[in-house]
Amino acid sequence: MRKYSLKLLVVFILLLTVLQTTAQVITFHRNDQVVIKSGISFVWLRNQPTSNCACVEYEITSSKRVLRILDAKPTSDGVQNWWHVATVTRPIKQGWVEEKSLTLLKAAPTATATPDAQHAHQFLTNAVQIRKGVPLIWIRSSPSPTASIVQTVKFSVPLESSQCLTLGTAGPVSRWDGQQWWRAIIPSIAAKSDTKAGWVEENSLVDCSPNGSASIATITPPLSASSFITQLPSVSTYAAYQPYENGIMIWRQDDQTVYVLSSMGSFVAYSINDYASLATPTDVPAKGRYTPVNAFGKVWNGAQFRDRSVRDTMGWATAAEQGYTAAISAFSNGCYAKCNIQTTISLPDGHTVELSTAFFTWKYN
Repeated sequence: MRKYSLKLLVVFILLLTVLQTTAQVITFHRNDQVVIKSGISFVWLRNQPTSNCACVEYEITSSKRVLRILDAKPTSDGVQNWWHVATVTRPIKQGWVEEKSLTLLKAAPTATATPDAQHAHQFLTNAVQIRKGVPLIWIRSSPSPTASIVQTVKFSVPLESSQCLTLGTAGPVSRWDGQQWWRAIIPSIAAKSDTKAGWVEENSLVDCSPNGSASIATITPPLSASSFITQLPSVSTYAAYQPYENGIMIWRQDDQTVYVLSSMGSFVAYSINDYASLATPTDVPAKGRYTPVNAFGKVWNGAQFRDRSVRDTMGWATAAEQGYTAAISAFSNGCYAKCNIQTTISLPDGHTVELSTAFFTWKYN
């Protein structure tokens, strides 16, 4: 009996080794386009690479929905591989999908050496301007060419250094989207132009040279992991808050962003460009419910929340919107490990919510 048990143990160990070895095989590559395998009706996009948690972001139901591979290799949970992916059409969302549910649609084009922190462009200071010949730049809500546009800035030579754009990250951003590096832009306290915080592709930027003079010759100090953690300027702004059957909405006056926070733990941020042209709802709610108005109404009535409408995701408002002064703080890790901007917004009741763009999740404090 002991010999038989020992043989079973050896077989189990060998089988486990084979499974773990299989989990290391790289099936896809960064920037490959993939779709759901034929015969699989849907997959869950998760905010963690495992199925052993309540970490569902949203459901992708169509095999025609194209996803892009974000990482060079998968993450294994010991049973199967998980790939970090993003949708390629709006709404742009990121998350993890199990490898066994995916099939290759289009391989990424063969690229030259992948950029790294040692080969990325180095700026002399954190003061930059738009490269000559580039008519404008789009400041985006996240470091992706498909992210919503926060602001359009047209080319102009700064008259003085205080009018330069200010980089919000120290050193190169360790994010490669298959085309270019991205850097954070933050408003300068001394700047005379009303520049919004956001992300710009690095190829459109050069060191700032006011009046065409030489760039300020202050060399960026050696980089360390901590230098990628950047505290963005704190903001105190008028805001609006409204609770819903399945979450809350927040509007901030300074940049007119609407945050839709689902009770499932995920959120989507909408810039004014996303909702300005949407219609205001005229629906009559049931007793005890409210029809959203103003920016909330436009987003609720016509915007998409992942693969569903905001209306279907959030349900009816359970109270009228409430105006208050919000304290907003944020920091960026400069995409050093996992691209992330964490924003903390105060609520009328004194609590706060924390929003993380790594997987577009939020929590209530």
